[in-house]
Amino acid sequence: MEEEKEGYLLDILNQFQIKFKGFESHGTGLINSTWKVFGEDKNYILQRINNNVFKHPGDIDFNIQLIDKHLNKYHPDYFFVAPIKTKSGSGIYFSEKHGWFRVSPFVEDSVTIVVVQTPEQAYEAAFQFGKFTGVLSDLDATKLKITIPDFHNLELRYEQFLTAMNNGNNDRRKESEEYIQKL
Repeated sequence: MEEEKEGYLLDILNQFQIKFKGFESHGTGLINSTWKVFGEDKNYILQRINNNVFKHPGDIDFNIQLIDKHLNKYHPDYFFVAPIKTKSGSGIYFSEKHGWFRVSPFVEDSVTIVVVQTPEQAYEAAFQFGKFTGVLSDLDATKLKITIPDFHNLELRYEQFLTAMNNGNNDRRKESEEYIQKL
């Protein structure tokens, strides 16, 4: 089984013109399957896009390429990890048998926090999100494609918050009351 996986991953990585020494499963895999790929000169992240969640994976690539071009032109000092291009120049590859894949450079010494444990982590996540939206504030957002309908719909999220306030778990509401009042 592992040899079969290595064989098809070799085919996938070949599309991105990456020679590798090995790979290992990486992260928690909440949505996509992810591997750390040990390249000859540097390491990469390989992801199989879950097309049950993302119905049009090509739209993800379109958005990332649009954002990458914008950042390179207007904010070249902003650190953004753009996908590696395939032989055909795309940032995503489709295999009939195995699905959609993308490859990005691996950021050494990086850490992914799945569940925030401290106020400092929450602050840093919010700070980085604010910085990201700030450098994209001059991007024409109408050019972006919707990858998950209503995912970023803040009005809907606020309505969900109000619904949870009215119908949610009583213990959880009491536990969160101080924070809800601040909001």
